[in-house]
Amino acid sequence: MRKQMVAFAVGVGVLALGTGVAGPAVADNGWAAAAGSPSTGVGAFGWGPVGQKAAEAKAIHACAGAQGNPKDCVIIASSPQCVAIAETPSNDLAYAGGSGATAEAASKAAVAALKAKGFGDAALPQGNTACSTDPVPS
Repeated sequence: MRKQMVAFAVGVGVLALGTGVAGPAVADNGWAAAAGSPSTGVGAFGWGPVGQKAAEAKAIHACAGAQGNPKDCVIIASSPQCVAIAETPSNDLAYAGGSGATAEAASKAAVAALKAKGFGDAALPQGNTACSTDPVPS
């Protein structure tokens, strides 16, 4: 099974595959969240100039809608700054979330979390980050 990462920018109603390159985040009344499905390995993001509940709800919605509407999507990272989802090529269902002040910090946290689960080949594919200040796709 191939993993699919999806992103949902809060407040726009647009579902886009992947996310753009994330820049430094500043907590300015925004939030970013990442959700994952243990049964499918799907990961998703929600972010924008909104609060925690809205960003997390959008991440869960994007995760559930990404592949067969899995009911087991859970929040794996949530932050007023940046979040990331690390993956491993050795197990399609293994992933971990991380958060940080920048996309790079969130990426390092996610990879470290997955390595702590015993996956030495943990990596962060391009586009697996979201920051609360990332542009919202139109």
